[in-house]
Amino acid sequence: MSSLVLELKEERRRSQCLERAFDKIKKSTRPESDARESENQEEKAERRHGSEGKAGGSDSGKDQFESGEQEKLMSSLVLQLEEERRRSQCLERAFDKINVEHCNFQKATQENQRVMEEKQKDVMALKEKLEEVRKEREDELQSQIARKERLISESQDNLSKERRRTRGCRRRWRRKAARK
Repeated sequence: MSSLVLELKEERRRSQCLERAFDKIKKSTRPESDARESENQEEKAERRHGSEGKAGGSDSGKDQFESGEQEKLMSSLVLQLEEERRRSQCLERAFDKINVEHCNFQKATQENQRVMEEKQKDVMALKEKLEEVRKEREDELQSQIARKERLISESQDNLSKERRRTRGCRRRWRRKAARK
């Protein structure tokens, strides 16, 4: 994307340079005032005067040659300018498309990030709930274990009491049986 932006900027700069050159050529070929026209004619006359001795009166041919050269230069500059404008417009359209895609990508990224944050919140809530359930289960199991240990202890106490009682009963039964 950055290379396209740089290319677009370069094309715009080139187009502006060509437009300025085109405007300068237009201004120089189209006299704005009589004074400027007379100055141009004087310069042409001076150039002709220097070459009149050699050419021998071919002023009109030289003027035609210069104006033909200027027309060719102007037409080539116009073509270049149009080409640059066309290329700049193409690049601008491409840049706009890339810009739209970039905006869409940013929106999608933000949406994905928002969804991810919501899911992370959900995960954290589930972890907290799971931790609470785990603690409740652990507490319940601890209480069950404590209850069973207490029952075992009570039953062992009852068993030892029963053994003591039956020992005493056996002794009594033996004594009683021995008396008979």
